[in-house]
Amino acid sequence: MLLRILRSMWAIWILCRAMRLSLSIPRSANTATAYDVMHQVLLLVGDWLLCLYYAVFPNIKCDVYFDASCERNCRIMNSAPSLHFYPATCWLHHPWLCFALMQMKELVRWVACSRSYVRREIVPLSSGGVGALDWYTSGDALPLDAPVCFIAPTLMGDGRTESTRDFAENLVRSGWRCVCFVKRGGGWAEPLPLMDWQPTCMLNFADVEQGLEIVRSRYAQCFLAVAGSSAGGGWVRRYCTAAGSANLADAAFCLDGGYGWEYTVRAVDRDNPAIAKLLGSALARPLLSKAQACTPDQIPKWLDVPRLASAATESWAAVLKAAHLAQSGFSDLTEYFEKVPDK
Repeated sequence: MLLRILRSMWAIWILCRAMRLSLSIPRSANTATAYDVMHQVLLLVGDWLLCLYYAVFPNIKCDVYFDASCERNCRIMNSAPSLHFYPATCWLHHPWLCFALMQMKELVRWVACSRSYVRREIVPLSSGGVGALDWYTSGDALPLDAPVCFIAPTLMGDGRTESTRDFAENLVRSGWRCVCFVKRGGGWAEPLPLMDWQPTCMLNFADVEQGLEIVRSRYAQCFLAVAGSSAGGGWVRRYCTAAGSANLADAAFCLDGGYGWEYTVRAVDRDNPAIAKLLGSALARPLLSKAQACTPDQIPKWLDVPRLASAATESWAAVLKAAHLAQSGFSDLTEYFEKVPDK
C-alpha cells in the first residue's frame, strides 16, 4: 500500500514537473546528454497535458528590443501587434515536434507535388561554378510591378526547403513575387552539381550577392526586399552591414539568423550533436558526390575522401576541418572563420 502511494506521488511529481517545464521561458532545446533528452521528453509531456490550456490562452509574449527614439521603429511596432504577442498552435509548442513536422511536410511535398511550385533558373557564377534562382511559380501571374522578395538560402537549402517555402508562399498570397537563391552544391532533394573542388561556403556572400544583383536588374523599378532564415538570415545581416549606401534592397528581414559562424558551429556541436552531424553531412555531400564520380587521380591531394566521409559522422567542425580548412590552407578553424564566413 505504501509503495503504491509512493509511486502515485512520484508520478504526480513528474507530471507537475513536466507542466512547470512546459510553462517555463526560455526553453532549452539541447539534446547532448541523457539529462537533456529526458528534459525534452518532460517538455513534450507537459505540452500535451497543457494542450487545452494553450488552446484557451494561445498568446505567447515576445521580448522585443528596438530603438524607441526612432519614430519609424515605433510606428512599425504599433502597426504589428504580432511582434508583441503571437498565437501559438496549441499542439505545436515543442520545438523538436515542430522541426519533425516541418521535415515530414518537406518530404511529402517533394514526393507528392513534384517540383511544379518552383521554377529553377541556373546562374553561372562569376567566381566559377553555378548557382540558381528558384522562382515560386505561384507568383508568375502577378503584375510586373509587384513587390519582389529575394530570399537568401538556408545552409544548403533551396526554394523547396519547407521553412523557406512557407515564408515565401505567405508573401505570394499578399501579392509578392518571391525567389530563393541556391548556393553552389546547394539544394536538398535536387542539389546543384559542383563544377570545381571548392567546398560550399556557409556564408557564400559574393555568390548570393550576385543573385541579388540579377533580381534587382530584372525588376529595377519594383520594391525589393531581402529576407533569409537561419544561415540566410546571417547573410542578410552581413549584407546590410557591408553594403551601406550601396544596398540594393528597400527592406530586409532577418529570421533566426546567427551573429557569428564560429560561435554557431561550436554551440551546435556542443548542445545538439545530432543536428551538428546533419549539417556537417549536408556540407560534405557535394564534395563526396563529386569524388564518387571521379577517378582517384582526378581528386585533389588536399581532399582526403575517407576522412571527410568519417567526419560527416562525427561533428560539424570535423567536416569543416576535413574540407574547408584543408582546401583553404589556414592554420586552424578560428583563422578560417575570421578570414572567410565571419570576415
